[in-house]
Amino acid sequence: LEVGLGGRLDATNVVDEKDVCVIGPIELEHAAILGDTPAKIAAEKAAIIGKGNAVVMGVQPYAEAADVIREAARQATAQFVDVEETYIWELHDWNAEGQTFRLSRPDWTRELRIPLLGGHQLENAASAVAAIEALRARGVEISEDALAKGLAATHWPGRLEVVRQEPLVVLDGAHTPEAASRVRQSVAQYFAFRRAIFVAGFSEDKDLAAIAAALKPIASQVIATKSRHPRAIDPDIAAAAFQTLGLDITVIDEVARAVDAALALAGPEDLVCVLGSIFVAAEAREHVLGLTATV
Repeated sequence: LEVGLGGRLDATNVVDEKDVCVIGPIELEHAAILGDTPAKIAAEKAAIIGKGNAVVMGVQPYAEAADVIREAARQATAQFVDVEETYIWELHDWNAEGQTFRLSRPDWTRELRIPLLGGHQLENAASAVAAIEALRARGVEISEDALAKGLAATHWPGRLEVVRQEPLVVLDGAHTPEAASRVRQSVAQYFAFRRAIFVAGFSEDKDLAAIAAALKPIASQVIATKSRHPRAIDPDIAAAAFQTLGLDITVIDEVARAVDAALALAGPEDLVCVLGSIFVAAEAREHVLGLTATV
C-alpha cells in the first residue's frame, strides 16, 4: 500500500496488520499540511509504524528526519534497517534503457539491473531489496530470480526517461529542489551533451527559487510553460524565478509548443530536459511519442 500524503492521517493507515513499513527520502514537500521542517514531516510519515513492524528507512537527505524515524522505530520496538548504513551500491554500466549495478552487504553481493537512470534510483533499488529481505525474515517466500526480474521489469515513465535521441530529450517529474538537484546531477553524470535546454512548468506551492538555483549550474536556456492541470501556475511566475538568476528565459503557454521550441533551439549534441511536474512531463511525452491524451 502506498501512502498518499503524510502517513499519520492517510487513509492507508487504517491497516492494522503490517509486516514492513518503508519510508523513502523525506523532502520539504506539502509543508503547509505536513509541517515546515524535515523533522515535522518525518513525524507524520513515521506514524505508519506499528508495534513490532520491520522498518526500512531509505537514504535521508536530512539528518533530523532520520533521527525522528529512528526514534519512532525504537519506541515501536521495530526491527529497524537503515539502508545507507546496511548496503553498498556501485554503478557498473548504463545506457538510455537503464543501468546495472552491484549491491552488497557484509554477507552477500548481487549484480542487478534496473530500467531507470540516476543515482537516486540505485538508492531506491537498495530500499526495495531491503524490504524484500525484511519480508523474507517474516516467512514470505521471494526467490532471487523474482527479485532480479522484479527490478529489471520496473516501468516508470517520466523519471529521467529518454524519449528521443539527437537531440536527446529527457523527461522527469521533478518538482522539489531536492529532485531538481538530482536531475541536474544525473544528466551531468549519465549523458554527454553540449548545452542543456530546460522546459519547465510547475504546479502551485512549489519552491521555484530553489528549483531554479538547483538547475542553474548546467542550464543554457529555460522555456517556461504550463500544463493543462488546473493547479498549474502561470508560466510568467516560473520565468521570473529563473530570470532572477540571470538565465535566458522564454515563455510559451502550451507544453507541446514549448517542447517544439526547445527542439528548434537544440542541436544534435544538445539535451532537452522537461521537468517541473508529472503533468508537464506527461504532456511532453504525449507530444514527442505521438500518444493520444485521455482527459
